[in-house]
Amino acid sequence: MRASPGPPRRPSGRLRVPDRVALAGIVYVLRKGVAWRDVPASAVGCSGVTAWRRLRDSAEAGVWSQLHAALLTELRMAGLLDMDAAAIDGSHIQAPKGVSVVAGRLWGMTLVTAQDYAWIRSSPVFRNAIEGGYGLTLVRGVAPSDVLRVMGAEPQGTCTGVDALIERHMDQRDATDYWDDSFIAGTFTVPGTDGDWTLVLQFDGGVGMRPRFLETLSAAGRAVTHSSNGGAPIDLFHWYEAGELRTSFEWPTDRYGSTPDELVPLMREIGFDLTEEGTGPSTDTKAAVLALAERLTGVRLTEELLKDAEYHFGHVPEEPAEEWTKFVIDITDAQGERFYKEVTREEAEAASVRARAEAEAPIVILGPSSPAP
Repeated sequence: MRASPGPPRRPSGRLRVPDRVALAGIVYVLRKGVAWRDVPASAVGCSGVTAWRRLRDSAEAGVWSQLHAALLTELRMAGLLDMDAAAIDGSHIQAPKGVSVVAGRLWGMTLVTAQDYAWIRSSPVFRNAIEGGYGLTLVRGVAPSDVLRVMGAEPQGTCTGVDALIERHMDQRDATDYWDDSFIAGTFTVPGTDGDWTLVLQFDGGVGMRPRFLETLSAAGRAVTHSSNGGAPIDLFHWYEAGELRTSFEWPTDRYGSTPDELVPLMREIGFDLTEEGTGPSTDTKAAVLALAERLTGVRLTEELLKDAEYHFGHVPEEPAEEWTKFVIDITDAQGERFYKEVTREEAEAASVRARAEAEAPIVILGPSSPAP
């Protein structure tokens, strides 16, 4: 095996991991189909992050194309290069929209399934996120500060760990008394397929990652997001590519987008029940959604990742309300009875003020001997 020459070495700093060791980490990921974070450093000799960085740096320095050309030259000189039969690798050809390149580089180098995410049901962090509502987005090639800028967030510094991010979220909700739709978004960088990804986490019921954000953030790459609104949940999944919504669903069998069926082969491998009758594999759909996100990004989500990360966070304001003067309630029940009412803006705002006053009023409990009010 020929080890690739590495990119320019650092003039100083920690002792550099040998190229051959880093190459062993790269080959391990290619052969095993695991995420970079799952590379066993004790067996390979370096961490997955080190291997990924060496792959990135070598690619940027043109090492792999030079090595490829050198190998072809040696084979040709030795008379061992037979071009009568050849194969085209999808990783070197851009796929037109709507064309799947499952065998190439469209999907991440991971064979994860829903079973690998069974831990979310016993995880305090993720269980609380599902119950209270969350949104988690992965964006390729956009720095955390730029993600917050696209979202219109006011930067508010950094915090370490998801518990600290939740505290910032609760402080913001207390300050607004839960009466607006602004929220706190936390971001950090994580390695994945084809480079750096930004993970965006918010506890806003999943409504905060708006379509216009995702269209902009994915304009030059990819964005994958999933969410739950808490309570009796609405669980959503969206995949954006080149600024376009490619696949989205709440129920796995009811998909929409420009290519609603492109992910079906991956979804079957992961364990989604795609039968209309619900007679397929008995799979935790939320766990399957997390596995699908990893297949599309190469980012392995773990409780430790969320708990240990340093979040750059900001306050995202609520969307400006559209001007309106009235709304109409028009309902016909099963017996054919119709209820129709026009409500003016003034009436609606007055009702909102009364409701808020009632909600804030003290609760008085009268006992048997209490005087009548």
